[in-house]
Amino acid sequence: MASARKRWLTDGLDLGSDDRESLPIDFPPPIPGERRAAADSVIYRGSPPVSCLVSYTGESDSDGDSVRLFPTLDQIQTARRTAEAGSRQKSAGWFGSIIVHAVIVLLVAFLIVPADFGGARTQVLVMTLNDDQPEIPIPMMLVDEIAADDSSLLSELEPEAEMLEPVDVSLDVARPVIKLSGLKSKPGQSVGNVSGGSRGSFFGIEAVGQEFVYIVDRSGSMNGVRYRRAIEELKRSVRELREDQKFFVVLFSSSSTPMFQGSRSMAMMEATAENKDKLEAWLATIGAGGGTNPNSSLRTALRMKPSAVFMLSDGEFSDMKTSRRGSLLNAGGDAFSIVQASGGSIPIHAIAFEDPRSCKNMMRLAELTGGEYRFVNASAKTPAQLIADAKAIVAQPQGNARAGRLRQLSHQFGSPQMSGSVKQIYAELLVDEFENTYGDIGQLESIVSVPPLDELFGLLEALVHADPRRLAIASLQDEVAGELSRRLHEADASDVESTCDAVLRWRGSVAVTSVLDRIADHLGSLNHDSPEKAFARLQLVKRVHPRSKAVAVCQAVCDQIRDRIIGESNEMLQRGEVAAAIGKLREARSGQPDPTLRSLTDAALRDLTMKQLVAARDASMRRDRELKNAINEQLELGFGGDPLLDRFRKERISCELNARRMLLQIGSENVYAGLKQKRQQLEAIIRRYPDALATRQAKAQLDQLPKWEAAVEKQEAELIRKMDDTQRR
Repeated sequence: MASARKRWLTDGLDLGSDDRESLPIDFPPPIPGERRAAADSVIYRGSPPVSCLVSYTGESDSDGDSVRLFPTLDQIQTARRTAEAGSRQKSAGWFGSIIVHAVIVLLVAFLIVPADFGGARTQVLVMTLNDDQPEIPIPMMLVDEIAADDSSLLSELEPEAEMLEPVDVSLDVARPVIKLSGLKSKPGQSVGNVSGGSRGSFFGIEAVGQEFVYIVDRSGSMNGVRYRRAIEELKRSVRELREDQKFFVVLFSSSSTPMFQGSRSMAMMEATAENKDKLEAWLATIGAGGGTNPNSSLRTALRMKPSAVFMLSDGEFSDMKTSRRGSLLNAGGDAFSIVQASGGSIPIHAIAFEDPRSCKNMMRLAELTGGEYRFVNASAKTPAQLIADAKAIVAQPQGNARAGRLRQLSHQFGSPQMSGSVKQIYAELLVDEFENTYGDIGQLESIVSVPPLDELFGLLEALVHADPRRLAIASLQDEVAGELSRRLHEADASDVESTCDAVLRWRGSVAVTSVLDRIADHLGSLNHDSPEKAFARLQLVKRVHPRSKAVAVCQAVCDQIRDRIIGESNEMLQRGEVAAAIGKLREARSGQPDPTLRSLTDAALRDLTMKQLVAARDASMRRDRELKNAINEQLELGFGGDPLLDRFRKERISCELNARRMLLQIGSENVYAGLKQKRQQLEAIIRRYPDALATRQAKAQLDQLPKWEAAVEKQEAELIRKMDDTQRR
């Protein structure tokens, strides 16, 4: 085999006999260089890849091994050409891949590199600075000169101008703040697509933009001079808009009133002279009245996506009041939820108008949207000007006109924007003027003359309204309130009643509650002979001043009146005068204007009638027809044919049937869970229908429950003992 292998490796090579013996026969011989090609990488499973010019036929050596055929030269060249073709295809594939990747890299570079490569197309930063106030941020515009021919982008510029004119933005605004709409600056605040000179103003607040929505309160509290003042400012603001700007107006009270009552398209209107005239004509037909619910108006304004919203209101929102009382009518969301749901991207410039109660809500709306907030008092004057007005009013003689002006001025000093020192100056001015005329307050020996009750009341009213939260002049309020209480002890009952009722009509505040606490005892002496007035006063004080001691005093008065009415009827009933007792209650009920007192007499009349019907039922069950007929006769005589008696009889029958039905539904299973449920059901029958026949059976079953529970516990204990015995076995 070894000799055959040697020949297999060396046949076809031109080697001498001496060299033949020195060949490394264990490895294939090298292929000559001129014969090497790509085909040499092919692994042959048959003959070795040796160049050969002679093709041997099958022969046998001396050992009998057959000699394998070698490939011919033609076969080797064919294989070489095939390999070279494959190599060329591979090279072409790699070259194409390189080209594709190079194109992709060039495209990415083209997108990333800025368009301006330092050529003629440059960008100009246009700014206007004011030397007076260099630290106030000013609006800036980046304008691309290549867009100079596009009139839609540069409507304010002349097409032939090669240089951009700077935008003239005046910074000479001390109080007003310019809010830019459109460019996001921080969460909840936005500034807009600005073009030079496009702005609007409303009660001193300026905003830059092209489109504005005005939301104006027209509730009942705005009626009169206040509403006329707001509408005049609205007309002035719209009149100053340029014709390329747009506007929309929404008035609100209990509901929303869009511009022209929605008879036209609910969309922005161009600020042309014609549209401004139409708006003023429409505003002249709208008056004030109703509640204060801005929800629908806010939704309308925010859906229009204006540059800014100007909103004015003078009081608390109605939905805020209902939400504090837990009303289900607030399910649609309050004003703040509506603004937050919109994203707060549109600034709402909020004006709290003349009434300090509106400050909290309007301030929050502005904070949520990045708008500006402002309180506008009744005269729009500075504290120094208001104090000058106060001195002028104090110098005037007493009278209704002076009292009215002083009341209005006190509300202006009561604004949260007024400092405590300003309130103190105003209060001391009023007290000094009063003491100069009548003597020191609270010091009897210094009294020059007894002050009239209405003037003392007017002084206290001014002090309370000037500081409703008792932050600056609480001591002066207490001194005057104590003097008023002392004077009420000396006044007539009619003066006491009118003074106390006037205090009750003051708007609720901490200061008013303090005053009511001082005069609450006087309320306990009023209207014992006028039940309707007493109950009406109780409802008023509960609604407006729920934290005052006056609530308990008024409630005690009403309880005395109720006990007196029911007591008189009970005395007649004890004497057997059933018809007279019913007539007394019906007389107290008829023509009663106060709903609380009417419901009270209704309840007393119902209880009396139900007891008589139960007594007639019991007499019938005992077969005492004489007593039954006597009771029915008294009832008929007392009601005098009033259909109310038939209603009470039907109600009595309904109670009996309901109680019996509930008793039949109770299960009788003697298990612990069933006993617990049964106890609850029996107690419910006794509580709801105390006079029903089924209630007697319910009470009897309730008395048996302890025995049943003991039996159940005994059964459970026996079962547990048996289980323990089984486990031990």
